[in-house]
Amino acid sequence: MPDGYSLEDVLGLGLLASLLGISTDKLQEYVKDITTIQEIILQRLVFIIEVVEILRDACNPLGIPQWFTRERVQLNGRSPAQIFQGEWNPSDPESLKVLELARSINV
Repeated sequence: MPDGYSLEDVLGLGLLASLLGISTDKLQEYVKDITTIQEIILQRLVFIIEVVEILRDACNPLGIPQWFTRERVQLNGRSPAQIFQGEWNPSDPESLKVLELARSINV
């Protein structure tokens, strides 16, 4: 995957918005004017970027969105995308499990 990628290129607008807990319309607003982004959405975005950066070393570009949507035993049968639903916070124990899961595939 080239270094000049965007999260939208990797995840698609719909999945990225879903992971952030916002609508695609709201995501497009933030893309146009990043200064309007809410603090919690910014925290989630930074966290997702960290996970994607880890996955870039282990997955091909098509594998990254699949990784987020595939159910995992380590997450009690849920997918990372299911963990990142609603009002999640990057410091939540479940969110940190997702980060550790991503790190484990690069070992």
